[in-house]
Parts: sequence; structure tokens; C-alpha cells
Amino acid sequence: MQYNYLGMDEAGLGPNLGPLVHAIVGLSLPSPAAIDQLWNSLKPVISAAPPASLHQLHVADSKVVYTAGGSREPLERAVAVVLRHLGYQPRTVAELLTAVRATSAPASEPWFTDIEFPLAGWWSDQLTVDLAADLGQQLASNKIEVFLVAARITWTSDFNAFLESSGNKAEVTSSQAMSLLKTSWPDAEALPTLLVADKHGGRNRYDGLLSLAYPGLFVTREQETALLSRYHLGNMEARFQPRAESHFPVALSSMICKTLRELLMEAWNSWWGSRIPGIKPTKGYPVDAKRFAADSANFRAANYIADKHFWRAK
Repeated sequence: MQYNYLGMDEAGLGPNLGPLVHAIVGLSLPSPAAIDQLWNSLKPVISAAPPASLHQLHVADSKVVYTAGGSREPLERAVAVVLRHLGYQPRTVAELLTAVRATSAPASEPWFTDIEFPLAGWWSDQLTVDLAADLGQQLASNKIEVFLVAARITWTSDFNAFLESSGNKAEVTSSQAMSLLKTSWPDAEALPTLLVADKHGGRNRYDGLLSLAYPGLFVTREQETALLSRYHLGNMEARFQPRAESHFPVALSSMICKTLRELLMEAWNSWWGSRIPGIKPTKGYPVDAKRFAADSANFRAANYIADKHFWRAK
């Protein structure tokens, strides 16, 4: 019996600068029991702990795989291997966005409209090619298929528009997550499916959000606590829980989100740096974002760049 296993996560909710990114990963498994054995089944190629061998990928919460000041190679190589396994070989950031079905930035955010710069060498070197082949063999031998990798980028202009209509930052990330789910997995009745996602901040109730994603289905509440919110609708069970990255597709989604966010902020800093000599790069988090806003204020005023396209209101 085919059983689908979906994981979702986000990156970039805290910053005032740059995009919010959501991602979803879907696996097809031979049975529900295969979930409990998944990490072990993929162990020859994938490790949840820092691997001892170059021939294993580190897949975990992106905050564990990549820390500020460290190399992005382990983070990006895992994403590159999975995409290559699926037949995608992006050479530039623009091609990467296409591979994960993400929409382009609006013209009002020119720092993200020219993203043809090349990806690092580890995206296409021989080790990535070999690991993709090994991953494909390991998946096939365990009757596992990666059938879905997709992302949704909420650009600053859109974030502020959604914020104005909802009045709540948490509502923005929740609605964007459900929009990605709806477009990526439109039929919750098709096949037995488990969806796992991290909790959206302190939210414990998700039945209303699921109803918006699947308006024709009745949502049954099974549990709503700080440790787990669980629902059934159609043939889908949906779980929202803290530390959901213990689930493989959530961990991989986390890494995809972080990869996209880091690369886009690299594009951001390149654009601003080429126009304001000596401006210090930023990751967009609140304290440093204020510094960057002050350092770029004169340029923005002279070039009529509106705050709503540059700065997230919350």
C-alpha cells in the first residue's frame, strides 16, 4: 500500500529584511510502518547526526547543520543531491528557484530580480553526482520515492500586504504555509497521507487553517496540546508539533528553506554593496537590520525606494 509522508517548515520569520521562505517535501513509502524505519533505511547515505564520512549527507534541522560563520557546504550539498536525484541540476540561484517552483521577486524589490549568479562548486562536483546516485539506489532498494520538493517565497512587498490585511505576523506565516500545502498537495483524499509540520509559534489550533486549504473536507480534531496538534481530513492525518525536524521530510524542508534564504540574502548584500560602497552585509535580523536601514537611508530616499518594499512592518 502506498503511503505518503509530507513535511513542511519555514525560515526567515524573525528578520525585518529579506524574504520568508516555506518548503514542503513529499515521500512515497511502501507502508505507514516505513516511517519509523526511514532514518535507518537511508543511513548508508543520510545521517541525522554530523556524519563521519564524506559519503553521508547531514540532514537535520537547518540550525544544526549550518551555523553563522560556518560553511554552507553541508547544508547546500544535501539540497543539491536531492534535486539532482530528481533530475534538477541548477547552475544559478534563478535556476534553483525554478527547480523548487518558487515565484520570482516583484519588480519593486530589484535586489532580488538579478539572481543569475552561479551556485558554489559543491552543487555540481563529482561528490554530489556520486551521492545522488547512491541516494537513488538506497531509495529504490527500500521502495521509497521522493516525489515532491517545492517552496513558497513571501517577498517583503507581499509580506506587508498580507500583514496589513491580517494584522498579525503569525497569520501571515500560517496562511502562506497552507497556500503552499494546497498548491503542492491539492487532493487530501487521494491516498493515505501523513503531514508533519513544526508548530507556528505558540499556535495550538490548526483546524481552521486546514479548512481553508481544503474547503470541501471536514476536519476532525484529535488532539490540541502544546506538544501536539493532530487532525484528520479525508485520507490525511496532519500533525503540528515542536521539534518536528526529527521527521526526515521536515528536516529536509528546513534545509531547503534555509538554503534559499541564505542565497537570496547573498544576492541582497551584493546588490546593496554595489551601490553603497563600504556598507556592511546583513542577515536581516532585527538589531542589525536597523543598522542596515540607517546605513542605506540616504540611498533609498534618493532612489525613491519605499519602506513597504524594503522593510517588513513586523
